[in-house]
Amino acid sequence: MRNHARGNWSGLGCSIIGIFRLPCMLILAIFAATGMVRAEKGIVVWKEQSFHNDDRARAFVFDRMKSSPEITWFYKDAERMGFEKNRFFEYLFMPLVLPAELAEPEQFSSYRQQFAELDAFASRFVSAARILKPQLEVMRGVIADYEAGQVYFSGEWMPRADYEVRVAERDNLLRETAALRQTEREKQAALLEAERRKEGRRQLAMERVEGRRYAYAYGFGLVLLLILLATAIVRRMGRLLVVLILAPLLAAGWMTYHHGGYGWMKKHAEIISHSWK
Repeated sequence: MRNHARGNWSGLGCSIIGIFRLPCMLILAIFAATGMVRAEKGIVVWKEQSFHNDDRARAFVFDRMKSSPEITWFYKDAERMGFEKNRFFEYLFMPLVLPAELAEPEQFSSYRQQFAELDAFASRFVSAARILKPQLEVMRGVIADYEAGQVYFSGEWMPRADYEVRVAERDNLLRETAALRQTEREKQAALLEAERRKEGRRQLAMERVEGRRYAYAYGFGLVLLLILLATAIVRRMGRLLVVLILAPLLAAGWMTYHHGGYGWMKKHAEIISHSWK
């Protein structure tokens, strides 16, 4: 019997360990990876010896990288290159050959800056120049088209005048859509306000009915009590007089005990007063 219980506890322990094993392994794996992986295409160059000239540097195109305090890794499919921090290497992320939109001066300024950085990198490292040459040629053509008055918008090149017409139409559509949404929101707000007021009127009507019921009950009880008291006094019915005096006191005491205080008096008074507003 004892061995059987011990076996049950052992099985339970193994089950608990099994449940928490996978999350723990994932947490350890996350903490073990000291660097963050960045998935973005780029090019890295390095030298076998730090005193070698830049034209002797070798180049490697990567599509993701992971950096840590000790070593930086660059990956390309199944290939990878790792460099310790004391070894010479430089890398640059490649910009898009053609961005999603190239129409405004700010967009063109950013694109031209990216081209200048890429061109400077290629001019410095010969091995990188051979790789970056096709992209640089395309980017030069893009810059020339923009400077010639063309803009890239909605997936096509067009004259700036056509672009401005399309932007105006788009802005008008956005304004109309925003106005429709605002009108719909105002309509919904008005409906909610009307519903709230309707509910308030219904609640007030219920409170008035309840207040009048309380008023009639208290009024009828008070009148009946006064009649009985007068009858008891006239006919000298002492016992009935004592009962009639104690009955309201006992009723008030029971209500106070039932509600845990004298708050019921204030509540009933407010309900009665609301019924006549």
